[in-house]
Amino acid sequence: MELAEALATRRSVRKLAPDPVPREIIEELVSAATMAPNAHNSQPWQFVVVEEMREALVDALASSLRSDLLGEGEGPDEAQRIAEAKTGRFRHPPTLLLVCLDAQRIKASPRHDAERLLAVHSVAAAIQNLLLAAHDRGLATCWYCAPAFCPETVRKALDLSPGVEPQALVALGRPAEDPTSPLRRPLAEVLVWR
Repeated sequence: MELAEALATRRSVRKLAPDPVPREIIEELVSAATMAPNAHNSQPWQFVVVEEMREALVDALASSLRSDLLGEGEGPDEAQRIAEAKTGRFRHPPTLLLVCLDAQRIKASPRHDAERLLAVHSVAAAIQNLLLAAHDRGLATCWYCAPAFCPETVRKALDLSPGVEPQALVALGRPAEDPTSPLRRPLAEVLVWR
């Protein structure tokens, strides 16, 4: 697939067929992710294929979201319904990949906040590589930001090392739908010449 075509046709696909994704393909996709540009060549990422601990992770995500919703004034029944609906989508993808920032890879500097932001950017670039590589293989993905709302909850649920900061979940599998392209803002709104 040509790059321009991949960029134009890649979509977030939420409905995935149950067919398993072979380990070799997952490894190939993660290898492509690690080719992403990254600040200081720090390679500040870690990828976790969530298998046996998936139910524990989904339950922890649901509990955290339910607590947040209650804190925002949502009623208990509605908070439960929303939490189950939003986190239930993580129970069924054939592959669920957690992408993390490895804080130990952040360059020591008096400008720590900026260095951390650069590491987050680097992880995001790796995710984009992963999504495009999967699309090129005829696979579908959806990038979910749920871990950003409760990274410590995710870290504990998956027994991750200290310093490993969950950033995103990527659902991966064969597409079971063909979503249309969302509207994009016109260039005149996003491109500025000075």
